Amino acid sequence: MTQFYFYTWPPQGGSCHNDSSAYLTSIMQWAQDAGMWTGIVTTAKVTHATPGGSYAHTGHRDWESKVPEGCNAEDIAFQLVHRQPGSNFKVGAHDAKLSSLTAPLTGPLV
Repeated sequence: MTQFYFYTWPPQGGSCHNDSSAYLTSIMQWAQDAGMWTGIVTTAKVTHATPGGSYAHTGHRDWESKVPEGCNAEDIAFQLVHRQPGSNFKVGAHDAKLSSLTAPLTGPLV
């Protein structure tokens, strides 16, 4: 899902392999590694392909909450909650509703 940010594309039709050595590091991960707070504010669902590209690695944009049977890849929602950088987001919002995931904002936000 980093194609919008790094101009790379998965194989046509989606790939079910889960090879983390092929993953690109997202700009959100770079910011977190630098000690910055990160998050998403979007009018789409936070698991939609466009915001998902900042934190998820997936073979198909429609794998928001499930992958095909027999596929060992993780869906976008799972990665948001259980994998970095999504699991480290401090702010998440969609549909003009802002919800802070932590105490009051005191650090830099990217």
